[in-house]
Amino acid sequence: YVSNEESRKLLELVGETATEMNTMLGKFLTLYNINHYKEKAEKIEIDKILSVISRQVSKHGGILEIINKCSEAGRVSRRNVLLQTILENLVENSLFYRKPNEAARIRVELLHGDGECKVCVTDYGLGIPAEYHDKVFGIYFKGSSLSKGNGLGLYVVRRAVEALKGTIRLESEKGLFTKITIRYNEEKEEEELFS
Repeated sequence: YVSNEESRKLLELVGETATEMNTMLGKFLTLYNINHYKEKAEKIEIDKILSVISRQVSKHGGILEIINKCSEAGRVSRRNVLLQTILENLVENSLFYRKPNEAARIRVELLHGDGECKVCVTDYGLGIPAEYHDKVFGIYFKGSSLSKGNGLGLYVVRRAVEALKGTIRLESEKGLFTKITIRYNEEKEEEELFS
């Protein structure tokens, strides 16, 4: 005999598991798309990406500061498909690892100029202990058993940055902040990546 309460708990667990599996499958699909984005990429406006990010943060009660200093050339681009993937995953991570009982505080900076694109995402959450700095971009890496994610988000970011032929830099201090800076060459877009 299964009580209504037991049934409710089982259904809740099934629902949570299905949601986690759906999220993981979405990350794998994103990885596939990163590897094949040249064939599928459509031009995307940065303002649309920032709007999506803003809604994502608002939905979770977070505070988002956006500094957008993009040149006209960087505002609409095929490469922004990868930028969107990067920003969505970094913001998701910031929301997961905010300080308990506090709203996530996230700052997104975009700068295009002199042939280079620079993206900085800073959050003022839990921070990442120094001993994990060289591991966090690996596949399935979780900093602790309390991690809410599936260990794919920062790996997806790394793969997107590699597709841009860019660099990624992590600065973090446990309990204070995490800042991820991504740089890639704006000039390589059409000639090198889409030829």
